[in-house]
Amino acid sequence: MSTSNEKLQRNSLNPVRSCLKLLSCEWLILSCLCCGVSSLALAPQWVMPEKMEKQLHAVPASRTVKFRCQATGNPLPSLRWYKNGMEFRKDQRIGGFKFREHMGTLIMESVVPSDRGNYTCVVENVHGSLKHTFLLDVIERSPHRPILQAGLPANQTAVVGTDVEFVCKVFSDPQPHIRWFKHITVNGSKQGPDGHPFVVVLKTAGLNTTEKDMEVLTLKNVSLDDAGEYTCLAENSIGVSYHSAWLTVQKGGRR
Repeated sequence: MSTSNEKLQRNSLNPVRSCLKLLSCEWLILSCLCCGVSSLALAPQWVMPEKMEKQLHAVPASRTVKFRCQATGNPLPSLRWYKNGMEFRKDQRIGGFKFREHMGTLIMESVVPSDRGNYTCVVENVHGSLKHTFLLDVIERSPHRPILQAGLPANQTAVVGTDVEFVCKVFSDPQPHIRWFKHITVNGSKQGPDGHPFVVVLKTAGLNTTEKDMEVLTLKNVSLDDAGEYTCLAENSIGVSYHSAWLTVQKGGRR
């Protein structure tokens, strides 16, 4: 009789044990899957390798050049740029460069002949590394008028009594002549009968000034009268180029 009771108890427990085993296995599988996904090791891979097939980029001077090395991996790989085998830093190029980290894109505006060379991107994480090299050739098809870097000089806002610097980056093969002007109003008019603006010459090259000196206009101890439009004009034997920027001067707040 006891034997029959024991068998009955075992049979009644079997479905419960089976259910517990099933739940335990499912939990174990789910845990393993979750852990596997989160810790899956991935060496770097290019996101769009088809857009990297063009290695030689020959562009005219003054153009904007973009090199893209977007990569994925786990952990997310780091990205470094080299020019001719040496680490590429912003202070090594006139005007520097821009870097869009999320796209892995290197951007150089207003390229000049000194920008020619091999540009290599290196992406790496603990599981591996990749590299790709672009060759940049800057073509000067003929002498050209001065090229002024985009965005310079830039608009500025200053407080009365402070100093202001306007910067104008000029690229020119024939020696450029650089001048700085401030636009003024004469008898309520900003332009003369010939259509040219009324200006005052603030800075022009002298015997001992260099091209680098002329690329910067410094205004000391500015007043409200210094507010207005300023122009950097560069001229060579081919032609003239100029960029303008505005200065806004504000009264200082009381302490």
